[in-house]
Amino acid sequence: MKKKLLYFLLCLALLPTILLVRTSAAPAPRDVSFQQMQARDLNKLGLLRGTGAGGSANFDLSRAPTRLEALIMLIRLLGKDAEAQACTDPCPFTDVPQWGRPYAAYAYRTGLTKGSGAGVFGMGNADASMYSTFILRALGYDDGAGDFVWNDCLPFAAQVGILSDRVDTNTFWRADMVDISYEALFADVKGGGMTLAEKLTVQNVFTEETFQNAVNRALRPGQPELLAANLTIENAEVYGNIPGTDCHWLYADGLLVCRAGTLPDADSANRIELLRDKATTLVVEKGITTLPSLIFQSFTKLEEAWLSSDLEIIPSNAFAGCTSLKFVSLRPGLKTIRMLAFDACNSLETVVLPDGLTELIGAAFIDCTSLRSVYIPDGITSVRGFYGCTSLAEVRLPEGLESIDVRTFANTAISDIRLPASLKGIGGEAFMGTPLAEVTLPEGLEFLGDGCFKDCVQLKQIHFPGSLTNMGRKAFINCTSLDKVVVNGNV
Repeated sequence: MKKKLLYFLLCLALLPTILLVRTSAAPAPRDVSFQQMQARDLNKLGLLRGTGAGGSANFDLSRAPTRLEALIMLIRLLGKDAEAQACTDPCPFTDVPQWGRPYAAYAYRTGLTKGSGAGVFGMGNADASMYSTFILRALGYDDGAGDFVWNDCLPFAAQVGILSDRVDTNTFWRADMVDISYEALFADVKGGGMTLAEKLTVQNVFTEETFQNAVNRALRPGQPELLAANLTIENAEVYGNIPGTDCHWLYADGLLVCRAGTLPDADSANRIELLRDKATTLVVEKGITTLPSLIFQSFTKLEEAWLSSDLEIIPSNAFAGCTSLKFVSLRPGLKTIRMLAFDACNSLETVVLPDGLTELIGAAFIDCTSLRSVYIPDGITSVRGFYGCTSLAEVRLPEGLESIDVRTFANTAISDIRLPASLKGIGGEAFMGTPLAEVTLPEGLEFLGDGCFKDCVQLKQIHFPGSLTNMGRKAFINCTSLDKVVVNGNV
């Protein structure tokens, strides 16, 4: 197979439009896909703008934030963005670019900054302590009054709930700035009584409706179980047992609750499938570890599903055809998602698979045409099942992943992806028809399947590792833009 691969690369080298380059492997970049989803929500709220022309949504997460960028985020989280933009005071700092001068002038006038002295703001980078100090101040805490120590504020920031374990406090990036800002929305302001998001709503920075529509509940689940706890046999419209299990269900006013234990007096005529065109919210309570296959199939009015941390298995076709399902709460404790579990859930936009998940079996999310982003946690060794997710553009692949199976991401909207160093094989047509522009195959990869990158007409560069020993037929057929091949190692 090495001879076959060498022949392929030599053929590429003979084409006049393709540049064949030999280079050494570069270190894998840090994964910021989770923060990319957070950034998109902050952008919808007007709290974060992209770095592209006109503030387009290139969030540039893989670099350090500047002091000016950190200051602007503080102003926005204080609810003062409009005032700052309207500020006509002369900017006292000579090193601030034109676009940032209104913010710097406003911050100087209101005492948010004094600059670095001698008429200079200081356009260096912000670190974790500086930014955490800014956000703690936005929450109403005062380091001058002894609420915290600014140069030793990280333990207090964690205590308040704005510093998650995702934040790299040593190499602080815009991704970390986004993460802290996002968590701050759900933190209480000093004195309690309201969260920062609620305070910004009161200040008319955004409306409650805008906030609820913008914030991805997959990143920040709520607590609908409190509503479900009030549903009993006495106030349920209908109820019944779930055949083949030791569970029962109750229903009232759009809310469907699955609860552990059977009901001796349940009417056998009340079957859960009779609620397919009624239930809009589902809560599976604690004490239930698995459910029958097909149980919620074609519940076409179901919009949200809240699954407890006791649920270990989502069975085959469990939510297939739930065309209105916009949100599903997948929590730590879940271990397996089986074949076609979410097939054709056309309203589902984001999936955050929980830590501890070990099996993603078969085409679990096939044809989810609105699905835009997927976060796959470490622990998954094989991925399959996003074929036909035509809107899917953001995917986080875990460290430890060994194989991407046949057609996994075919005909999706993925234009950029980081393949982990643990990857050993990519199945046939796995990325067929995607708008990938550049692909770096990691050192350690051994196998590429037939038509792996077939019809990737925007693909311009491919980086081959020295470990590759087996490549299927027509792996790059119809990659009409391919003009550069980079070869690592001894291929």
